[in-house]
Amino acid sequence: MTLIRDKNNPYIIMRKDFLEDHNLSWAAKGLFAYAISQPNDSVFPKSCDKVVKELIKHGYISEEGKVL
Repeated sequence: MTLIRDKNNPYIIMRKDFLEDHNLSWAAKGLFAYAISQPNDSVFPKSCDKVVKELIKHGYISEEGKVL
């Protein structure tokens, strides 16, 4: 997924494919939507580990935490 972020624009445009993926929990969909709106170097709390692992398993983020 190609991301273009503009610090001066408070809006994001994202594909909705992941929202329609029935393999993802609502928590994973929400965290992924939040993640793609954040800077590339953002770190998520340890409490998100289970959801992060779900996104890795389904190919939405890499082991390094990068959006694919």
